[in-house]
Amino acid sequence: MPLPPLPPKPIPKPRPLPPPSFLSAVHQGNNDWWRYLMAVGLIGSVFFVLTAALSTLALGLGWISLASDGSVTIRDPLVSYLLSHLPFGFLGLGLWWAVVGLHHRPCRTLIRACGSLRWGRMAQGAAIWLALIISPLAVALLLNPGSLMPQVDWNQWLRLLGLAMVLTPMQIAVEELFFRGYLLQASGLLTQKPWILCLVNGILFMIVHLDNPETGYGLGWLALYYAGFGIFTTWITLRDQGLELALGMHAANNGFVILLVSYGDAVVETPALFSATSFDAAGVVLAFAVRALGFCALFFGIPGLRRDSVPPLQPQGSASEKPPGS
Repeated sequence: MPLPPLPPKPIPKPRPLPPPSFLSAVHQGNNDWWRYLMAVGLIGSVFFVLTAALSTLALGLGWISLASDGSVTIRDPLVSYLLSHLPFGFLGLGLWWAVVGLHHRPCRTLIRACGSLRWGRMAQGAAIWLALIISPLAVALLLNPGSLMPQVDWNQWLRLLGLAMVLTPMQIAVEELFFRGYLLQASGLLTQKPWILCLVNGILFMIVHLDNPETGYGLGWLALYYAGFGIFTTWITLRDQGLELALGMHAANNGFVILLVSYGDAVVETPALFSATSFDAAGVVLAFAVRALGFCALFFGIPGLRRDSVPPLQPQGSASEKPPGS
């Protein structure tokens, strides 16, 4: 008597492919070396030329005055804010042209290799970073109430708020898209080692911020702060496989400085609600390091907030402590 046929073996389901890595997005376009040279040259030229043109226009309109010793006086702090932020709009247009026109890939690939923008992730990054700034500041105020002085001018502040809701997101978006998007993905063509990518991006970010007037409080400490800011935002971008966390925390950082607490000799002096009576450069670096560690612990060390679908980062491809503006 013949034996009954054996049932067919079940076909195993194919294992889902991992999502494309953030650095792999660069391969969706053309990457000839001359395209990057032309793009960076154009973007840098547009930014500096427009900044000079706007300053000349403001001088001609009497919004700013130039003394014989070369010092500049800006009569309205909102003018300072406009002059420092408007060029980023043209810088963003130049970046868009470079990515779409020169490299022939979608601009959204500067944020994620595929998929849509994670608005919730961006909001989480902003909320957590803002909480990490405000919480210790509140404690410092209880211990030393004189560290912040109120300077409330609701008319000026509401005008500032209207401008900041448009120009500050634009400024931080362009900075992040250029440094942690365009330059980081371009660097990934040369090396896939995370520590090299973080270090290079941090140094580049530091260099363009060294002319900020805050460096007068301590060039070494502020250089370390700007480099650390660039290294940290690069690391969380690689770790989270997207730019959303960096966008959120950068927006919270600059929004706090512009709207809530300002200080003398800032790169952008604004009619914020409070003014810091002192600026401790070493304290800024220490406070930033503590915030960065707390941010990483919350997003990548506590279940619920961390993205379990994101693998650990691998070397192979796939008040006196308030922050200065970046």
